[in-house]
Amino acid sequence: FRLLDRNTGEGVDCDPNKRHNPWSETCPSIQIEGNGCNGGNHWYRFWNEKPFFSWDNSTFNDFESSFVVDANLASCSNFVRVYIRDVDTAYDIVMDDLRISTPAQPTDSPTLAPVDNQQQTDAPTVAPVTEAPTATVQSVPAVDSSSTVAAGPIMLERSADLTLLTKIPASGGTPIPIGRSYLSNDWELAAGTTAEDMAVDNPWMCYSVGCQIDLPALEAGEEYRLTTYTYTLAARD
Repeated sequence: FRLLDRNTGEGVDCDPNKRHNPWSETCPSIQIEGNGCNGGNHWYRFWNEKPFFSWDNSTFNDFESSFVVDANLASCSNFVRVYIRDVDTAYDIVMDDLRISTPAQPTDSPTLAPVDNQQQTDAPTVAPVTEAPTATVQSVPAVDSSSTVAAGPIMLERSADLTLLTKIPASGGTPIPIGRSYLSNDWELAAGTTAEDMAVDNPWMCYSVGCQIDLPALEAGEEYRLTTYTYTLAARD
């Protein structure tokens, strides 16, 4: 990849260590969407796995990542798409030589005849571990009911009524608002400093199937909760 300033055409920098910033400093990442799969739609997120990688704004930067085609991804019958994610919209992306390849199938090793002088071979390298999570679209609870969600990446459907995502303190105190969706609109940031601080590194990202956020880890006794209400507009003369 190369990132170029849209106005000047000059190369620009990004920070490979930042993964959830609102696009202003993050380097390109890859997301694969599988549609029409077993268990719903599935999302797979990948960052650059090249060791000791640093961004050079004067040339192309190599990107490497590995992933496993699991049973869910293999079952997708509608489409599988590849997206480039989290790049500042003021930048142009230049991409060259994109390849998705599979490793060679293992073969049976032949039995070698005994010799007096054998060559010692290097130990096989270990394939990098894919750290990108899989996100399945989660339904919101029915009106006047609630459900809990775990910390980490989550994809939520839009709410036809009014659904709130809150953080419940361990002491059982007042719920802290995180986000909301109503009348089938995108999930959006709730009011309050907690939600604003969270959005710095974990903004809502919305797609055709729903909206995604990476919820920070919880302390003991805390929980994230979805609650749905009837949404009505006040009548005015």
